[in-house]
Amino acid sequence: MNHTLFQGLEKAAQRFIVPGMKRWIWLLVILAVAFRIGFFGFALEKVPFSSDEAWPGLMAMHILKGEFPVVYWGQSYMGTQESFFQAATIALFGPTVFAVRVYALLMCFLFLLASWQLARRIGGTSASVTLLALLVVPPPYLAMNGALIPPDNYLACTTLGSFALVLVHDLAFRENEPHRLAKFVALGFLLGFSFWLHILVVSYIGVAGLILFLRDKLIFLRREAWAGAATFVAGAAPLLVYNVIHRGATFKDVGQTTSWHRSLELLRGAFEVTLQFLVGTKAMLYGDNDHFVSLPLALAWAVGLIWIAAILWALLSRWKMFARLPLLSLKNADGVVLLAALANAAIFTFCRSSRSGWKDVRYVLPIMSVLPVLLAVGLDQIRTKSRWLFGALLAVLIGGQIWGVAALAKNWLDPKVMAVDLDLPDSLPLHQWLQTHNITRAYAHYWIAYRCTYESGEKIIFGEPYNERFPRRANDVKFKDVLDAATDVAYVAHPKLRFFSGDFDTALKNIGATFKKEAVGDFVVYHDFVPPYGRVALCELPRADWKVSASAQPQAAARVLDGQADTLWESGMAQQSNMTFAVDFGAPQRVCLLRCDLGKNFTDAPAAFRVEASDDGMTWRVIQDSSAQGSLLFWENGQPRFNVYGDHFTVAFAPLTTRHIRLVLTDANPRAWWSIAELRAFAPNQ
Repeated sequence: MNHTLFQGLEKAAQRFIVPGMKRWIWLLVILAVAFRIGFFGFALEKVPFSSDEAWPGLMAMHILKGEFPVVYWGQSYMGTQESFFQAATIALFGPTVFAVRVYALLMCFLFLLASWQLARRIGGTSASVTLLALLVVPPPYLAMNGALIPPDNYLACTTLGSFALVLVHDLAFRENEPHRLAKFVALGFLLGFSFWLHILVVSYIGVAGLILFLRDKLIFLRREAWAGAATFVAGAAPLLVYNVIHRGATFKDVGQTTSWHRSLELLRGAFEVTLQFLVGTKAMLYGDNDHFVSLPLALAWAVGLIWIAAILWALLSRWKMFARLPLLSLKNADGVVLLAALANAAIFTFCRSSRSGWKDVRYVLPIMSVLPVLLAVGLDQIRTKSRWLFGALLAVLIGGQIWGVAALAKNWLDPKVMAVDLDLPDSLPLHQWLQTHNITRAYAHYWIAYRCTYESGEKIIFGEPYNERFPRRANDVKFKDVLDAATDVAYVAHPKLRFFSGDFDTALKNIGATFKKEAVGDFVVYHDFVPPYGRVALCELPRADWKVSASAQPQAAARVLDGQADTLWESGMAQQSNMTFAVDFGAPQRVCLLRCDLGKNFTDAPAAFRVEASDDGMTWRVIQDSSAQGSLLFWENGQPRFNVYGDHFTVAFAPLTTRHIRLVLTDANPRAWWSIAELRAFAPNQ
């Protein structure tokens, strides 16, 4: 009797599920769209803006001013299509958070469409319905990617890659494809355009070439393949031209691979941690952040095991197909081999990159072109065996994803999580304070600087004092020239988002600064700086009667007076304590600031030094001790600046009259010489 009842219920379920498949599709699409719009609105209200989001938004604002950036400012491996889209939305809605984030919403809709098309082609209509059911409320990481920009461009890359897989499937697995030439042209342009968008698309390019070659060994002789190659070049043209001009800057930036030992560690970490964010057993609270929440242990195990079992079912049921691949044959193969190839390529790329780490989920995001589709195909195969088991498994997966998204939303509602854990403090008090004090230029940590610049509509320009993320490119900082030319700047500090690892108060005092310091919301603002020579204009002293000497390589010391930036005095050995460089002005001079240009040897600034003065060249007195100034803080335009691999620095002191001045090293630096290209002196213009 129980068996008869079970059969009756299963037949009833079959009558309920199979007929009216289109109605199910429309219902699921409506629910998916409604969720995404609702979650987008929730994030718009609750999640503060970030500098990662502001970066492309600022580029968009400059596009509206007539600029044409091909790649991200300072990041040559990402294209600017996002910014061109945002230029249109900013023109419509102004420099708002909505104008930036709506790009993410569009991409999550397109990702849903591409995934559905791929599932329909590979697994049929029923598998595509299963996929839609799975993605109504997607895993938390995907949900976040549809509501916020960080991580930039990666969902867009994955979305366009998914559309490319749809085209590859049609060309490789559809017999007598009627639009073969048109689809090759479209595939070439799409991959080229995506290559400009982000170099991560190489996974898709490699897999597309491999699958098309396995289908047709003479593909390189076909006119449609050459048409596709031509449109690839057209789609990637801006990036290709950029790299010709800049000598392959994109590939130098991200082309470095890690060791094989490190790759194995990354592979283990991918399966132990990283992929859990993509399947939803863990919910990352912000783009590639180390703060996350996990599903309850039992639910996490259930969700993880279902993902593994369903995908293995989809793969192992096709073992004969995979067994023929070593023979370079796609005979009787279907699109699952395409998905498997892309999954392996995505994992390989992630594990070989020197940039990857356990929390860098964005670098393995292309695998999401594959995993939901494989899951849907595997579940659909289970459905053919038992609809009840299928329903139970689907319910657990959907329940786990809803739980994960709810946990993400709950954390977004916590002000402490936002301000402290995710480093997204409320910036409104800061903007109000700066406007009240008429300050329009400010230095701050990256995570503060560009966010605040965009929020102000560039009425207040914030920037990094130096590139703290990439110190070797310390002066490759947007707006640095504007800020360095300013005569009234503020430094905005934050307890966690520090632009300087040392004690900034002490560093300022060590260069003789007086200043004001005020707490503003979550920030501390340093402003109203006065150098030791006061707020006066300076004039340069003539050098005609100067004589210079050095404790090392004295015969070359006069080069600092020849007016040539490319001729230098060099110590010829590593910096050592008590090395000296002295200048005799020829007669007593009023002086308050020295400037040392470093020329091409920008790493040869002194590690620590003091400045001494003498009237007779015999008896010396200390007038400025910069031994502990840290990162070589110095004065320019009456404001404190950082010299991190810069081309010059200054040392200031209270005005005095003296004939002799010398620099004395107070610390050793075994990794650098001491170099000076030009030495100049300044006095108050009175």
